[in-house]
Order: sequence, then structure tokens, then C-alpha cells
Amino acid sequence: MILRIVCRMEIEAKLEKPTVVTGTRQINNLLIKMKTPPAVHLPQRQPLVIGLAIDKSWSMKGDKMEATIEAACSLVNWLTRHDYLTVIAYSADVQVVQPLIQLKEKSAVIDKIRSIQVATSTNLSGGWLQTLRAVESAGIPNAYKRVILLTDGQATLGIKDPVQFIQIATDHISRGVSTTTIGFGEDFNETSLRDIAVNGGGNFYYVSSPEQTSEIFFREFGDIGALYAQAVELKLKFAPNVKMLEIYNDYPFQSNDDGSISIQSGDVRADDTRNIVMSLEIDAEKPMDASDLVSIDVSFYNLFEKMRLDKASRMVPLVKSATETESDKEVVVERLVTSSAKTVIKAGRLIKENDIGMARTLLQAAIERVEDNIKLSSDVLSP
Repeated sequence: MILRIVCRMEIEAKLEKPTVVTGTRQINNLLIKMKTPPAVHLPQRQPLVIGLAIDKSWSMKGDKMEATIEAACSLVNWLTRHDYLTVIAYSADVQVVQPLIQLKEKSAVIDKIRSIQVATSTNLSGGWLQTLRAVESAGIPNAYKRVILLTDGQATLGIKDPVQFIQIATDHISRGVSTTTIGFGEDFNETSLRDIAVNGGGNFYYVSSPEQTSEIFFREFGDIGALYAQAVELKLKFAPNVKMLEIYNDYPFQSNDDGSISIQSGDVRADDTRNIVMSLEIDAEKPMDASDLVSIDVSFYNLFEKMRLDKASRMVPLVKSATETESDKEVVVERLVTSSAKTVIKAGRLIKENDIGMARTLLQAAIERVEDNIKLSSDVLSP
């Protein structure tokens, strides 16, 4: 069964097995789809407050720094007079290249960016925190605030603990400032940068060559310019005999005191679809008297409506049967796509820990699952 919420953002929810077989304990998968409307012409686009935190350590010398500076200058030209920018460069010290400014006059800002010179070590936390502070302090009504953290190496000064990085990212997204991370070259800590982006409500990118830097900047800020919803949160409450086993997507979530689960799925741009897939354990060996398996409450800030907090609620009904029904193909495909992506990330971490055997086992199992179901949607599963 498909449930729809027609309230600007459209929500659908359905189970892989549409019915619950009575008298058995079973695993089922739930797909939640969030569809946003196309962008419409607005009298005034929401202003952007952007902070660039650029690694200027010695390893960035040459082509890396030149490409980063050119990309940052192109970004300044792309932004409008309604937008705001600050640029921080960090090595052993933290240099405020450009204090937060409204981009009414761009040439002076570009000149300052071109003045960045490489130095010594990597004080990543110092540069990041300085940029977060500048962006957060901007008193711009209804503004979208994001920091871009770029580095090509490990943090060698300041905070180095990945747990503290996650805490910083989490604290600031709760205060309305998200963080995107860009890993440059070969030596950066991919796990740490990815965790910062996931917990900070942003995106993680890997740049293998200097020429890709500008492409990444424009991909990131192009999406921001077309954002529809920010800080999208789903709260799921389960029937007494139902519990969540796993979320296949790489979204942060937490268990609440009332037994519900809250999932932070970040920002969603206009005319887009965001899918979340999870596995559920349903104990139908016991009597199930509830009318619904799961209730879904969605809340988000609507950027098309001046950051209005929109809310919607729907239920996934409990439909019982004596025998197992055919699987929903769309849910199967989405489960395979999201679980495979999660497996690749896990395998990459195992390889860094030199556990090649376990990484190979996980990847081979994922490949076999996809190949067994390739006919369901070859265009999606083949890649």
C-alpha cells in the first residue's frame, strides 16, 4: 500500500512484503520516499551565507592551491548580491582572508583570495571552527548557512579526535549551520571527513585531481541554490511487536526515550526524491492488535515559504495474511542499492585497517545479492 501526503512535499511509504504473515516472526523492509515539487519563480531567492575553509598547508603548493583559488574566485562570481561569503585559510595558523561580507562588490574579494599563500602544518579544527563561528554569527533572516571544509591531509595541530569532530558537526547543524567536506588527493582521513559531512548535514566529496575542484564547488552550491527543504527529520513510532533492525542509508539517527526513532536526512533540493530504506523485525507469533505497524512524522523547514516549519504525519497500516505475499519490486531494488552502498563504505574502512579478507567477503556477498536480482531493474542495478 502507498501512502501519500499532498502538502507540498509528497511522502510515500510501503513494505517489501505488503502483508504480515500471522503466527510467525519475520523480517520486512520499509521504503519511505520523499518527493519535492519543482522549483518555482520566487520574487527573491533565499540568501546564502557561505564559509570556505581552505587548507593552505605545504602539501597544497602548486597545482592544488592554484586550482582551489580559481574555483573559489569563480564561486564569488556565481554568487549574487543577495549572498554572503567568508573565506578562511588554515595551516599552522588561521588566516581570515575575507571576513563575512555581502557580495555587492566582488573584485576586492577575489583579490584577497588570490593572495593566499601556502605555509606549514594543518590546523583543520582551527580553520573549521573559525569559519563556523563567522557563518553562525551572520544575522541574516531566513538565510541558508553552509561551511565548505577542504583539505588534502590529516589534522596535525589542534583537535585531532574524530569523535570531537562529529560533536562539532552535530552541535552546529542543530544551530542551523551545515558542513560539507572535500577530500583532496591521497592522504586525507576519508572516514573522518565523511563522518563530519553526514553528522553536519552536508555532503562529502573526493577530488582526485585539481581540475575537479571547480566542478565540485558548483555542484555543491548549485544544489544549495535549488534547495526546497532543510533539516528534514523523520520520527518513526512502531507497534509493540515491531522494532527497527537497521537503516541501510548513511543517515544519522537516534533512539528516543519513548521507543521511537528519529532520522536526520539533511536537506532536499527541489524536484528531487529522497529514499530511506530500513529493515524491521515483526513478531507476529504474538497477537497483533494495533491497526498500524509504523507511524511516520516528517518535519522540515520549507525554503519556498520563508523557512516555515512544515509537518506531516501518516501511518503504515497492518495488513495480515495467512501466507507470504509477493515482494514489491521497487522496495527490493532500493534496498539493494542502499545496502550495497553501505557495504562499499564499510569495506573501504576494513581495507584501511588491513582486513582485506573480511572486505572481500562483504563485497562478494553484496555482488551476489545484486546479481540474483538484476532482472528487477537492470538499468539501476547493473552499475
